Amino acid sequence: MKKFIPVWWEAAKKKLSLDRKMLSIMKKHESNLLIGGDPFISLIKAITGQQISLEAAKSVFNLLHKHHPRLAPKSFEKLSIEDLRGFGYSRRKASCMKDLAKLFQQKKWTSKKLLTMEYDTIYQQLIPIKGIGEWTIHMFAIFHQGESDIFPTKDIGIIKAIEKIYFSGANKSIDEVIQCSKKWAPYRSAACWYLWRTLDAEPVLY
Repeated sequence: MKKFIPVWWEAAKKKLSLDRKMLSIMKKHESNLLIGGDPFISLIKAITGQQISLEAAKSVFNLLHKHHPRLAPKSFEKLSIEDLRGFGYSRRKASCMKDLAKLFQQKKWTSKKLLTMEYDTIYQQLIPIKGIGEWTIHMFAIFHQGESDIFPTKDIGIIKAIEKIYFSGANKSIDEVIQCSKKWAPYRSAACWYLWRTLDAEPVLY
């Protein structure tokens, strides 16, 4: 399935444009969030991106994809932990991806099937996998599922961007950051998309 613009995107831009500072960011970065695509690759990219820079994550994933261009749950059966470590993955991430591949095969998950599932259902089925936490599921919820109001409180980049833009760089508690985000509801996923762009002009893709 090809990626596509979520149905709520125009409504989100209209809502966010009421925020003067957000509008300034939007004018500088006019591209659209794209959702859907291959759900397995979306999650592999999210796992790859855990706790490392965007540039490092791209490098590691691209090396994996170069040697295995047809990434799919079944193909992961042939890859050992050591194979994956050779591409730059930690043992924990390699094991996590292998477990994810098993789950996809067990559930027979496809993009079409997942897009009909509730967020809470997907969360409960992914969270038992060691190495998949709230942040990874949030990335999947935004970039594959197209959930409109995800606010990833464990994303350091989002926190830092909000502190810089809305609090003159002052450190703020998570509760204060969440309170700041409420003005963007129910389109906080879109707000995050634009906040990420202030950190890296290249669009984030998972």
